[in-house]
Amino acid sequence: ARFEYRFPTDRGGNEIITFDAAALADARGVVTSLVDHVRTGRFLPTNDANDCLHCDSAPICRVQSTEYTASSPRAAWAKANAESLPEYASMLSRRGHTVSEGGE
Repeated sequence: ARFEYRFPTDRGGNEIITFDAAALADARGVVTSLVDHVRTGRFLPTNDANDCLHCDSAPICRVQSTEYTASSPRAAWAKANAESLPEYASMLSRRGHTVSEGGE
């Protein structure tokens, strides 16, 4: 019926952000898309190295990071090649990129 995201720290000010059913209507498609990657065994590297700042697998991917930025060979490869690979279509779509059929 609803979802809440809580910020229970001094920095977060104990703020609570609530999403009702109408606001979550598009979530099913996003979650289905994400689960589809796992179901099909496609564990794609991100195309944005800053995603690596929050990833427990960063050492495996040879990520070099500071507190605010990251550099990842895998993310750099994905950024350069994702638009030409159909496996990346749903990720690029979620991130606001327009991808034509066939990844081109």
